[in-house]
Amino acid sequence: MIKRIIMVLALTMPVPIAGYLITQSTLADITSSAQLEPGVTVEMICAHAKSINLVGMMNSCSEAGIFRTILIRDLSVGSGVVAVLLMGIYMLTSILVGKNRNAIAAIFPKLVPLSSLVIAALVFVQGALITYAVFHVWIWAALFVGIGAIWGGFSLVKTTLTLTKHTTHSDFAKNVLQSESPKLWEFVKNIADKVGAKPPDNIIVGLEPNFYVTAANVVLIGRDESLKGETLYLSTCLMRVFDKSELTSVIGHELGHFSGEDTAYSLKFAPIYRGLGESIQVLSEGEDASFFAHLPKLPAIAMLSLMYEAFAMNERKISREREFAADTVGVSTSSKESLATALAKVAVYTPLWSGIQYSNIQRLNERKVSRNLSNIFQDSARFDISHRNLGEMIEQVLQTELSHPTDTHPTILERYESIGYESDDLTVDDLTKIGSSIREVLDDSESIEEELSMFEHQFMVAIGHVAPPEETEDNEDDGSEGFLNAMYSLAAAMVGADGQIVQSEVVHAEQIGSEMFDNFDKVEFREHCNNLEDIPKFNDVVAVLGPALREDHKVTIYDYLKQIAMADDDLAEEEKELLVYLRKEWGLEI
Repeated sequence: MIKRIIMVLALTMPVPIAGYLITQSTLADITSSAQLEPGVTVEMICAHAKSINLVGMMNSCSEAGIFRTILIRDLSVGSGVVAVLLMGIYMLTSILVGKNRNAIAAIFPKLVPLSSLVIAALVFVQGALITYAVFHVWIWAALFVGIGAIWGGFSLVKTTLTLTKHTTHSDFAKNVLQSESPKLWEFVKNIADKVGAKPPDNIIVGLEPNFYVTAANVVLIGRDESLKGETLYLSTCLMRVFDKSELTSVIGHELGHFSGEDTAYSLKFAPIYRGLGESIQVLSEGEDASFFAHLPKLPAIAMLSLMYEAFAMNERKISREREFAADTVGVSTSSKESLATALAKVAVYTPLWSGIQYSNIQRLNERKVSRNLSNIFQDSARFDISHRNLGEMIEQVLQTELSHPTDTHPTILERYESIGYESDDLTVDDLTKIGSSIREVLDDSESIEEELSMFEHQFMVAIGHVAPPEETEDNEDDGSEGFLNAMYSLAAAMVGADGQIVQSEVVHAEQIGSEMFDNFDKVEFREHCNNLEDIPKFNDVVAVLGPALREDHKVTIYDYLKQIAMADDDLAEEEKELLVYLRKEWGLEI
């Protein structure tokens, strides 16, 4: 930090020091040429003349530029002293408040706006000093410096004024009213009562795999809604893989941020802290512009950065304590085992979302619309995650820091230690157990998920990732879609013939199907596997396909279904019966 302070002083003090030395030298030269008595300076004479309103002497002082020189000297000294005092106040304050959340919440929101306005004034003053210094030497440089100082100062004033306004957060989500889902609201309110927290004013649900609470005004993108008060965000995708106990612990953790002394910190400090970072970003914009235009903003950027870092050290310590405290609250609503597995699942399954989004874009461009992306996320968690080395995966989970809108979290391993959970107790079965708590707590969850999925599709079209269909586009089915759907039905029936959907059989069926059939779509195939009761019966599909297929195609399909049945190295009696029936109906000599 000492090196940082020295660097800030090196950027902040040159203009005040140079201004003072130059003006003092000028005044000394004038005094010397005037041949005054020892101890008497021109500055003293002009100041006395001004105090007694001696017009003739005041005019002489003005014509000689002595008043201007004195003003420049005083501005130089004043800007330097103010800069040093401001940095000293900040460093001392950060040391005194330490990790006291109440003190930070009380002091920081008042200190930051006031300091930012002072720094804005310093930008104007030092910019004016530099402009005046170079004006007679390089008029264009002076012009750029002046413009840069004005822009930087007013930008800082503008961002400072917004610090006092309520923070706004934007998200892709749906506002779930109490009248629409009384079951969800009752579930959340019961948790809030248990932890002694105020229930949220709003509950929103979205696809993005995350959970958070915020006191910021929430703007729901594309829905023309702005929500005030405390808002709880729930992910439909993660609710698909959490059981009810895991979901309870996570909501308890989030509501824990609005209980006790954490409330003032969340409502007051966090928005100002974030706003200070935004002020630095605003001033730093345009670094590629003229050096002279950027020059007067450098001291302000350096001072704001030092202020930010001074409290960042406190914030990081508080952030860790906040998470540990909120984890304790989460455990109190459920169990340490439930919170531990929930944290691990967030770390393991969240990265799947980006792949699902990319795959969805591809499918949309192929004119395939996924009805429920949350369901696809659940399928991906169920079938895809086992491809990774699970032992390695657990090790990675323990070192993961989960993201949050305002905080830097400790690692999951540290959080486990804080709640008294042994990391060795985390097993692969814990990670791969799919809970689907969403159906237990959210009324009409399927419709909400489908609405969110459709909104995701529309957004991808709106931002240009998906080409909208042309009016002249030929969307008539050439028969391949119907054939593939029939194939999905046969394969899904084979996978579920023994009454259970085995992960290895699904993955094996997809791998072989992708090699054997053009445009094999695992999303569609998994949809068939998830809805075995609704798809056409195996016998009916066999009867319809038989007359339409060539002999070699029938053999290929039979071989495909047999490989699915043997994926687990165990040909079940039910699977054997389906293969025998197929061979008999199609008259295959195998």
